[in-house]
Amino acid sequence: AIMGKHIDLLKKEGVHFMTLEEFGKLLLQQQERDVRIPPKSVVIAISDVTAQNVKEVSDLLRLSAIPATVFLSTKELGMSGITEKTVLTLMANGLDLESGGHTGDDLRSLTNAQVELELTQSRKLLEEITKTPVTVVGYPEGGVNERVSDLAAKAGYLLGVAAAPDTTFERNQLLRMPSFVVPTTATDAEILSMVKGS
Repeated sequence: AIMGKHIDLLKKEGVHFMTLEEFGKLLLQQQERDVRIPPKSVVIAISDVTAQNVKEVSDLLRLSAIPATVFLSTKELGMSGITEKTVLTLMANGLDLESGGHTGDDLRSLTNAQVELELTQSRKLLEEITKTPVTVVGYPEGGVNERVSDLAAKAGYLLGVAAAPDTTFERNQLLRMPSFVVPTTATDAEILSMVKGS
């Protein structure tokens, strides 16, 4: 309910909603020609999606009629979790489905081999279901460092989202992009401050 209120506020502010998939495509196009990101662009990215809340998330985003990115931890996929049918429904509703890792463990605490397995396994499982490339990772718990971002690049990811609250980043930070975690207590003024960078 609170996310819906925040989305309505952003709509009134005239922001342009886009997904991380769209953002990634724009970056690739910029290598060929001058392409601009639409002004006042915002990405709504949702993590910690489980079998218990996936329907609520799906319904909210469908009713809000905005594009958004949903990070799925692939340990949640399966007959007793988020089913393949549910994943395909999320896609049919226009959502961008990207990797939230496999187990949801903070990648910084894992060995290189464990991080590689987490990132490649998650990507492979999602691509098998969605039949679309998975190019973005939402680092579990927002945790990333240079070692983890290097391993994400090696695993084939173009973008990586961390939990560092900042409004700007450079091209060399595409695998360590900042994001704002929006608590349920966030006020309208706080939401607008996050979006406008003020």
